[in-house]
Amino acid sequence: MPNKIDNIIQEIKRLENVTLDVKKEIKILRRRVGAYKGWLTRYRKQKEELKKEASLLKVANRMACEQRDKLQRELNLKKEELLRSVQDGKKAKEERDKAIYELDKIIEKIELYKQICKKANKISYSDKTYLIKEAERLFFEEESVNQESELINSRDKPQMFTDPASINRSLSNG
Repeated sequence: MPNKIDNIIQEIKRLENVTLDVKKEIKILRRRVGAYKGWLTRYRKQKEELKKEASLLKVANRMACEQRDKLQRELNLKKEELLRSVQDGKKAKEERDKAIYELDKIIEKIELYKQICKKANKISYSDKTYLIKEAERLFFEEESVNQESELINSRDKPQMFTDPASINRSLSNG
């Protein structure tokens, strides 16, 4: 029997060791379960925080997109406005150039008329109707301006200067 008792004692010691090992294992598993629960809690909190941050980012992104779209529309309006201004500027420049060209033509006609007046003043038998007709011809007819306008005298155009004073001047000179 002592052998049986020794076997039983050994079995009890073995069971005690196994029980101690199981208890140690249970402690380790409890710690692991606790750590897992802590990790799971932290994970869930982080997940909630990330959801909140994601929703805030979505709102911020939506606002940024709306602001970008608004600025894009404003930019397009400014662009169209600028294009219209450029076109208006081009039109205004063309009109200004046209007006300057027409003004230059008028100045040329005035200079030509001044020359005609100087030549008419040199001729003693010219009258004011001649100057008026020349002015009408220069400013109101659509003929091209002749730079060298010739002074009309009685020999070139005998039908002119038929008024009595012109005839008397012609007779007294000739």
